[in-house]
Amino acid sequence: MANTYKLIGSSTATTSVANIEFTSIPNTYTDLLLVASLRITNNSDPTIYLRINSDSGSNYKWRMLGADGSSTFSIKQSDPASGNTYISGYYADSTSYTSSTFGNTSFYLPSYNSSDYKSCSVDTVMENNATANAMGFIGGLWENTSAITTLTLALGSSINYAEHSTAYLYGIKNS
Repeated sequence: MANTYKLIGSSTATTSVANIEFTSIPNTYTDLLLVASLRITNNSDPTIYLRINSDSGSNYKWRMLGADGSSTFSIKQSDPASGNTYISGYYADSTSYTSSTFGNTSFYLPSYNSSDYKSCSVDTVMENNATANAMGFIGGLWENTSAITTLTLALGSSINYAEHSTAYLYGIKNS
């Protein structure tokens, strides 16, 4: 079975921005892959929020397995707090990390047009020329049967993505 990847859209921040969003995602593919290289403009909580179809309800569950320079950890998010609902992409690099480095995250969303709940697998790493870097693998679930038409990479309030942060959305067609 051959896989065909097609770039649906891309976004590069030319100034600091609060969100990166892909809208009007066509239903002509089997799966979606969102790849991002991100840095934030301050040293606040740099958690990346993947929101699907602008849904900020409590319809998301995820679990992360990760490691940093000194330990391994597991985080479970099965009942997100109101207003903080998302699938985690872990962290973008913050201003406390090595200058000009960007955290890298990929979100794989299979069967995004199906009438079932949507799963998401995430591979993420913070880049830093020190022991304070980290990586994680996340399994997520969006408990909604609608086809995915919009993906938003959001951050907490008063936090922005830095200039040169990029994201690419690919459609994958299995033929």
